[in-house]
Amino acid sequence: KLLKMNKKSILTSIILFNFSFCFSTEFVVAKIVYIDETKESSSVDLSLRYQNNIATSLADEDFNKQLTVKTMKGLQEAPISVMEVKKYVALNSCDLLIYGFIKKTETSFQTELKLYNIREEKNIKSFFASDDVDHFNRLCDTISRNIIEFLHSYIPDSINIETVETRFPELFVPVNLGWWFYAGNNEGRVLVGIIEAVSGVEFEPGIVLYNYKNLEIDLSFRFNIGYKFAANQSKSLPTYLHSLTLSFPGVFDFKLYDVHGVHIGLGPMYEMQFINHRPLYESTKFIFQNAGGLILFAEYTYDLNELLVLEAGLKANFYFSTDPSISIYIGTKFHCF
Repeated sequence: KLLKMNKKSILTSIILFNFSFCFSTEFVVAKIVYIDETKESSSVDLSLRYQNNIATSLADEDFNKQLTVKTMKGLQEAPISVMEVKKYVALNSCDLLIYGFIKKTETSFQTELKLYNIREEKNIKSFFASDDVDHFNRLCDTISRNIIEFLHSYIPDSINIETVETRFPELFVPVNLGWWFYAGNNEGRVLVGIIEAVSGVEFEPGIVLYNYKNLEIDLSFRFNIGYKFAANQSKSLPTYLHSLTLSFPGVFDFKLYDVHGVHIGLGPMYEMQFINHRPLYESTKFIFQNAGGLILFAEYTYDLNELLVLEAGLKANFYFSTDPSISIYIGTKFHCF
């Protein structure tokens, strides 16, 4: 009877052990606190670059247990204590989380990272490294190597690593101002574009199409409302155009080093055009017409900080029934969450 129980226990243990390997360990690289003691006005916050370098190094390493690597993004503050880590993991499921700080002085970089085990509810390892101020990349390599060496002893030896980059949904409100014109021989000969103003909502659902090293490609969606004004100052036929444009583009977002972005958008658009003109010796006439089509744009953005993004772009409205219009604009985006 004892032998049967031992066999049953051994079999159960084997099944449970194999079953546990069917699930990957979720490893989160949190935002890193950046401390700059140089007081240089031109100093750049390197925390996001540091975070991505660590995540990339883990993605390039092999482990015997599948490891799902995520990076903490969005508006969540970088955790610096166990209490702040607990607040984060209460809303986001994971198994291991690494957090800490990197400090820049006049002569060096210093960093301390801590590995937190969610199930044990405690820090299980601390990692320290320092290097000259001119060797930031070498510091990243050193601290990443220390983490990897520990994980090899913490997780059984290598087969492969599965990386799944995730992001939190984000919402932006863009506001931009530009100049536009008709690109054709019909409306383009009659009306001269003067000003265009656009605002709306941009939603990033956290769909990451590609992420490797310093390049990330995301998918986002926009709803824009725009106003355009054009005029023809002909003495014989003074004409003015006021138009209201609605557009719904999908956007491919190419992000470099977490601050630079190139965005390519395409989608349907609808425009209501209000035209008033006054022929010589006649009363003013009002005309209303609809114009549907496609919107195509390319823009560059620069993340000034967590709340503000600067942008500049080129946009084309391709109408089904009239000449296309081209717009050149600059503006900003406000990060809501």
